[in-house]
Amino acid sequence: MATTEPSKVDVLIIGAGPSGQADGLQSRTFEILDSMGIGQDLWREANHMLDIRFWSPDERNDLCRADKIADSIPGISRFQQATLHQSRIEDYLLKYISQYSNIAVEYSKMPESLDIDVEDIEDVEAYPISVAVRHLPPKLVLCLLAWKSLMVFSEAT
Repeated sequence: MATTEPSKVDVLIIGAGPSGQADGLQSRTFEILDSMGIGQDLWREANHMLDIRFWSPDERNDLCRADKIADSIPGISRFQQATLHQSRIEDYLLKYISQYSNIAVEYSKMPESLDIDVEDIEDVEAYPISVAVRHLPPKLVLCLLAWKSLMVFSEAT
């Protein structure tokens, strides 16, 4: 296994990739994204949730619409809840990150170990946590994504 020089980061997030389930955006989320300058673009592309419909069987046991309510409290925000595929949301966030910072987002990594140096835990200049990561081959990443999609589909049925 090839090793590389250790890198030092203040924040490491592992496991934040697409799951196929994180595509709903609340009104407040749009407000925050709008303050970053990307809310309007996401809003234009998203599917807006205007109301919620309730369905029930009628006296003949046929399915019919029983009621509908507003999806969000009217007047609480200029935005409503909406859905947009997680990959599109990530595209906007990645463009924002690359425009305004030097943060590197890496994919296809898997943690192998985590070590904490308790002697340095109070030292604000130290990096007391070490994480060894492994690069996943593209075929394995595709298999894992397909398996996760299958699991999501199976849970829904």
